[in-house]
Amino acid sequence: MITGDHKITARTIAKNIGIFKDGDIAIDGVELEKMSDEELENTVEKISVYARSFSRT
Repeated sequence: MITGDHKITARTIAKNIGIFKDGDIAIDGVELEKMSDEELENTVEKISVYARSFSRT
Protein backbone atom coordinates (compact mmCIF):
# COMPACT_ATOMS: atom_id res chain seq x y z
CA MET A 1 0.00 0.00 0.00
CA ILE A 2 1.36 3.41 -0.93
CA THR A 3 -0.16 6.39 0.86
CA GLY A 4 0.47 9.93 2.02
CA ASP A 5 -0.87 9.01 5.46
CA HIS A 6 1.25 8.83 8.61
CA LYS A 7 3.01 5.47 9.02
CA ILE A 8 1.02 4.46 12.13
CA THR A 9 -2.29 5.30 10.45
CA ALA A 10 -1.29 3.50 7.26
CA ARG A 11 -0.15 0.39 9.14
CA THR A 12 -3.41 0.27 11.11
CA ILE A 13 -5.49 0.53 7.94
CA ALA A 14 -3.35 -2.12 6.22
CA LYS A 15 -3.81 -4.48 9.20
CA ASN A 16 -7.57 -3.89 9.18
CA ILE A 17 -7.90 -4.77 5.50
CA GLY A 18 -5.57 -7.76 5.76
CA ILE A 19 -2.54 -6.63 3.77
CA PHE A 20 -0.17 -6.12 6.73
CA LYS A 21 0.86 -9.40 8.34
CA ASP A 22 3.22 -10.32 11.18
CA GLY A 23 6.79 -9.77 10.01
CA ASP A 24 5.82 -7.13 7.44
CA ILE A 25 7.46 -3.72 7.40
CA ALA A 26 5.99 -0.23 7.12
CA ILE A 27 8.32 2.57 6.08
CA ASP A 28 7.89 6.24 5.32
CA GLY A 29 9.30 8.31 2.51
CA VAL A 30 12.24 9.60 4.56
CA GLU A 31 13.27 6.06 5.51
CA LEU A 32 12.93 4.96 1.89
CA GLU A 33 15.12 7.83 0.67
CA LYS A 34 17.85 6.82 3.14
CA MET A 35 17.93 3.19 1.95
CA SER A 36 20.58 2.11 -0.49
CA ASP A 37 19.52 0.16 -3.55
CA GLU A 38 20.95 -2.96 -1.92
CA GLU A 39 19.01 -2.39 1.33
CA LEU A 40 15.80 -1.89 -0.62
CA GLU A 41 16.43 -4.96 -2.73
CA ASN A 42 16.93 -7.03 0.43
CA THR A 43 13.75 -5.81 2.16
CA VAL A 44 11.28 -4.95 -0.62
CA GLU A 45 9.41 -8.25 -0.31
CA LYS A 46 8.76 -7.57 3.39
CA ILE A 47 7.56 -3.98 2.93
CA SER A 48 3.79 -3.87 2.63
CA VAL A 49 3.24 -0.21 3.56
CA TYR A 50 4.93 2.86 2.09
CA ALA A 51 3.68 5.83 4.14
CA ARG A 52 4.18 9.57 3.72
CA SER A 53 5.03 8.85 0.11
CA PHE A 54 4.51 11.47 -2.55
CA SER A 55 5.33 11.53 -6.22
CA ARG A 56 8.04 13.85 -7.43
CA THR A 57 7.06 16.15 -10.24
